[in-house]
Amino acid sequence: MSKSGLDEVLNILQEEFDDILQQWLDTQREEGIRRPDLFSDSESRRQAKSLLRAFVEGMGKSNLDGRPDLDDQIWSELRSVLEEITHERVERGVSAGEMATFVLALKTPLFARLRKRLKGRPDSLLAEITQVSRLIDAFAMRTNEHFIEEREQIIERQRHEMLELSTPVV
Repeated sequence: MSKSGLDEVLNILQEEFDDILQQWLDTQREEGIRRPDLFSDSESRRQAKSLLRAFVEGMGKSNLDGRPDLDDQIWSELRSVLEEITHERVERGVSAGEMATFVLALKTPLFARLRKRLKGRPDSLLAEITQVSRLIDAFAMRTNEHFIEEREQIIERQRHEMLELSTPVV
């Protein structure tokens, strides 16, 4: 196997980036997490594209034979993009479940392409799906952790603002 153990996934993401991106957005729409009431199509596309690009970049540099470690330096761009997108989404009222599903929806287009590419090679298919699932799950968990931190900061800021409003003027 390659240095990442995800040869086909990485090939698919690099060769079919735009199609994967579109299918990821379509999956979000189908699962009801697209939120056109909060984000325009161009905003959603921009967020998903920057996140997917950072994901592919990290995958290309990583060794994923073990447990994915998103704290590693190779994932710094992904963490940065994720923080920015999470901040935007929290500010606009997206739920924690919608945030996680936003990331997890990436599995649908990847798994469909893997099935086609690795048809007749069930062991390779299972290995790639298992590895990319672990990575995307770690990515979704990281998203939720950051989402919770952002939400806690907003609550704390609002608490301080309310205290200031309720303090009598002497």
